[in-house]
Amino acid sequence: MNPRVLVPATTVNTAIRRIRARSVVSLPIAFGAFAAAGSIDTALGANAHAVAAAATVTVGCLVLAAWTSATARTAHASLALGCWLALLAVAPVHVVGPLAIGTTGIAAAMLEAATWAAALGAVVSTVYLGFREFGTSATADYAEDVLDGEPDY
Repeated sequence: MNPRVLVPATTVNTAIRRIRARSVVSLPIAFGAFAAAGSIDTALGANAHAVAAAATVTVGCLVLAAWTSATARTAHASLALGCWLALLAVAPVHVVGPLAIGTTGIAAAMLEAATWAAALGAVVSTVYLGFREFGTSATADYAEDVLDGEPDY
């Protein structure tokens, strides 16, 4: 086995630390990867299209995960809410989009990319926020007499 082919864990950790340090840059990278995944040309073929889209979504998820670990919960929650609102803003355009802009061309590709970026950004950021909140749930200590006593009505 060639040891040069394997990527050492320190290289991956260094890359993640660099992404965390540049959290302002990581959001456009993540949403750009999501938009690219949505606009990958289907002329590549079904298998190549699926592999390319999955790879770009994975890159976007990893970069967004690095951003979420470097920011506060309020900023994370604001991002998730903003993504869902962006998706709700883009969705009605699909109703009139084919009539107004057509089904081919740059405008249609940009609409598709914006929809994918908003949808994947909303879902991924919400899932990460859920895991983050679940992982930090506070356990409260209750007195035994409160738990074992009769309810006060």
